[in-house]
Amino acid sequence: KTDPEIEVLDLSDTAKKAAYQLKKKYPAVSFTSGRRDKSEQASAMAGNVVLNRTWIKETYAKSEAS
Repeated sequence: KTDPEIEVLDLSDTAKKAAYQLKKKYPAVSFTSGRRDKSEQASAMAGNVVLNRTWIKETYAKSEAS
């Protein structure tokens, strides 16, 4: 059985499989976006930062890369 909410996200096969597993375990989960290119991702992140200047710090875990 397919889930239209997942199918519309343009996910890779691996990500789509994981999304179905997550939805099966947590049926109330809601996906807010799918695959994005770099420009689309930057635009989405910029919109969040405009609304909340500390959004990146609050959203992403600190790592060696950061």
